[in-house]
Amino acid sequence: MHIAIHDGRRAKKRTLAAVVVLSFGFLLGMLHAPTQASAASTANAVADLNLLYSNRPSIRAMFDGINKYRKANGLSPAVLTLEGTNQSQEWANDWQRRGIQPASATDDLPGLRWAGYLSYACMDGKESEAVQAWNEYNGDSMKRASPESSYALAVGVAPGMHGSLRMQVVGYEFTGSAPSTVFGTVDEYFAYLDAANAFIAPAVSPFQDIKTSQQFYKEMTWLSAKSISSGWRENDGSSTYRPLTSVSREAMAAFIYRMAGSPPWTPPQTTAYVDVPTNHPFYKEIAWLAMSGISTGWENQDGSSSFRPGLPIARDAMAAFLYRASGYPAYTPPPVSPFQDVTPQQQFYKEMAWLSARGISTGWADNTGQRTYRPLTLITRDAMGAFLYRIAEKAR
Repeated sequence: MHIAIHDGRRAKKRTLAAVVVLSFGFLLGMLHAPTQASAASTANAVADLNLLYSNRPSIRAMFDGINKYRKANGLSPAVLTLEGTNQSQEWANDWQRRGIQPASATDDLPGLRWAGYLSYACMDGKESEAVQAWNEYNGDSMKRASPESSYALAVGVAPGMHGSLRMQVVGYEFTGSAPSTVFGTVDEYFAYLDAANAFIAPAVSPFQDIKTSQQFYKEMTWLSAKSISSGWRENDGSSTYRPLTSVSREAMAAFIYRMAGSPPWTPPQTTAYVDVPTNHPFYKEIAWLAMSGISTGWENQDGSSSFRPGLPIARDAMAAFLYRASGYPAYTPPPVSPFQDVTPQQQFYKEMAWLSARGISTGWADNTGQRTYRPLTLITRDAMGAFLYRIAEKAR
């Protein structure tokens, strides 16, 4: 792979070696926003904030590392720009999906002139390499700026499989008028996102078969608000969610794909599964799940593969789906199981223990005070709403 650093003033490009294998992986939530949007509309355009929240340490490492360099060299601190970060995130996503930059990558923004960029592939926890690459590039315009000059940064992060990251950092210089929204610290930036995107369950249920007092009401309506699940339109025109219906593997594929922000991609013209034709209602989502390494299905005796789309999902398999969809986060399961009915030798033990450690699923407490997970219990749509909502919240 490569590091590319581009100076906006001198149109100079430099490529450095990077020892890393970067593969395309699941994007748990993506930031989609027009580059010229106002601060308010930009915040509302966030399809899901998991991607940003889960990579907060990487964003902080880049921002703080660059400002540390600026301070040591007598330059004023850079600020984070909301509008620029939206554009930088779009760029990171495009690099990860297609290996190219979007047409808008080097656009100026209101009050900001594009000045340079860094594109860096690294492993999670190695953001210092990207900071060093940026700071060692002597041609960058931010180092030639006068101490009084203000400078704005934008950071985008797109994770690949097994902990790899695509870091996309864009620099801007002020042109005289400040952009709509800037932040002095990464924590200020995330506090803004928290306030702008807090979910409040509607006072009136959007589904005929769900009451506002029902367990998981907030979580199910959150799925609807995020366009992850819109339920069914009945003959009388009402909408139903069918909370006690089991979740099948094909439905899980759709849930996870939409949770990722429905990333644009074209599925192959030939199916990889004998039981999923290309005209299957969820063919695109199932093929995307396989491409992302989240589920590859089963190998048949004749060498073909099957996905078993209509098979209901149990709680143990659901844990595996969510763990992989979260990017295979580094985690060492405990030698003693947190659940009485799950052993360390059991299939998907690591994934189930990870759900417990993250507070996404704590199972049930029995009469003795011990906890059970009930790994073979089928997942229903109301419980699935709770799991996905907690995944999103824990990422913050």
